[in-house]
Amino acid sequence: MALTLELFPLILFACGALFVLLILRFKIKADSFISKDESEFLPLKPEIADTDTQIMRAVVCCSPERNISQKRLQYDRMTDCRLFKELYENEIFCEYGCLGYGTCVSYCPQKAIIIHNSTAIITDSCTGCGLCVDKCPQKIIQLVPVEKEYYIQCSATGIKQNENCAVGCQNCGLCSETMSLSLELANKCPTKRIQKISFSNKISFKIKHLLYNSVSKKRNKR
Repeated sequence: MALTLELFPLILFACGALFVLLILRFKIKADSFISKDESEFLPLKPEIADTDTQIMRAVVCCSPERNISQKRLQYDRMTDCRLFKELYENEIFCEYGCLGYGTCVSYCPQKAIIIHNSTAIITDSCTGCGLCVDKCPQKIIQLVPVEKEYYIQCSATGIKQNENCAVGCQNCGLCSETMSLSLELANKCPTKRIQKISFSNKISFKIKHLLYNSVSKKRNKR
């Protein structure tokens, strides 16, 4: 009897090891030991993140280098992109560009979007959550894999020749959806809208923007 008690931990360990081997060998699932009725009383299992999911980042398909000085109307009311889109379509002549009122900024949980020259710019704080994509009425924000190097910085691509934007895509046909964007194509693009994806540092960008505005104000006073 004493010998049996001494061997009990060893027997228990051996049974456990055998059970694990059976699971590995025959791929027995733990759920198979639980009936459907019993599973309804068990707490929900935590969702396991899919490790194969691509890490994404947002990009804006509109250039902050565009000329917005010529406007089809003057608007100084509620600065909400969706409301303005519903009432007036666009403030400038290009119907495909960023409205620039920053609705996407208010919805970004990471505060990763800034507005420069009435155009949204994604900074390196972006985590690719995609909330800005759904909130943009112009549908010019896209999610791209972090491994992607180049993208077309214009939402008019494949639609028609954009006569209302000097830096917009002219749909010349040098690139197409079937071609992979590269440095070679970027150099050939007549309006330089094939851009290398890079995310500005939010803090340094704001400092540069502040300095630029200060210099511009001094020049205007002269």
